[in-house]
Amino acid sequence: MSSRISVLLVALILASACIRIKDSPAPGCVEYIGPAPMGGCFGKSVIKDLRIEPQTPCLRLKVNNCNGGVLEAENTCDDTAYIGGHEFRPSSRFAFEIVRDENGGFSAAPARGNFASYKPAQDESLRVGGVIGNTSISISYTKTKELC
Repeated sequence: MSSRISVLLVALILASACIRIKDSPAPGCVEYIGPAPMGGCFGKSVIKDLRIEPQTPCLRLKVNNCNGGVLEAENTCDDTAYIGGHEFRPSSRFAFEIVRDENGGFSAAPARGNFASYKPAQDESLRVGGVIGNTSISISYTKTKELC
């Protein structure tokens, strides 16, 4: 009788377990056996290789690949940051992504929460310029195509 209970207990644990069978940097491409963990990240493309030149300690950038890849930024500088045609005041937090504009160049676009709108057909290197005070900056990254 106890062996049946043990087998049943193991079966229940395995049935309710979340086992990752395919890993991916894109949350929406990860595959599981069993119920997937709770969460709202379904992005199928990601941002990688983020660079800001020159390094500017008061402009903090963090990649958020939850829903397709956007940058979360915080401007703790004393000056307003102008990035890709947008103004970001001191002591502000904002999310943006680099998108291709109608002239074939790139600009910054405010993100809708953490949802990316730009989805390239192939991996693409994106770069946008900006200014903080008297310092010119360049922000670049690779945006992947959909990974699944």
